[in-house]
Amino acid sequence: MAIRKGFIFISLVYLYDKVYGRVNISYMEASDNKDNKKHVMVVDDNELYLKLVSKAAQKYPSIQLETVFGPQDALIKLRNGAEPDHIIFDVTMAGINGLDLIEMIKKENLAPNARMSVLSNTNEEEYIERAKSLGIAAEDYQIKASRLPDDIFKDLAKK
Repeated sequence: MAIRKGFIFISLVYLYDKVYGRVNISYMEASDNKDNKKHVMVVDDNELYLKLVSKAAQKYPSIQLETVFGPQDALIKLRNGAEPDHIIFDVTMAGINGLDLIEMIKKENLAPNARMSVLSNTNEEEYIERAKSLGIAAEDYQIKASRLPDDIFKDLAKK
């Protein structure tokens, strides 16, 4: 399985580089999670934010972070067998918004055991209500401007 995941990752990086001309995303090691670390996937289309998240996660050895640039890449990874324990979504992303992505993941049963949460600058009531209807608990819908990436991982490391 590790070879397949490694091959998929290398293929995605190559494809991403060819299409966008850059590879500035961090990644999870292409090996199975054998040391009981919590596998956390963060899906966002802001490269700077993904870099900040990656740097913050380095302080927490119990967290195995996988940052994913955009909803399309998240679907590819999940459809190819990624099994995160926790997925954190931004709401406003190009193409597919985070709430539509959550709905797709649930319909396709791609991450049945993953806890899902939203971390976004969008705090409009309609988005919050839709997130609740998708099973996102109130405490799992948080506003980026009020949460430092370090605080997020501190909380996850405790759970």
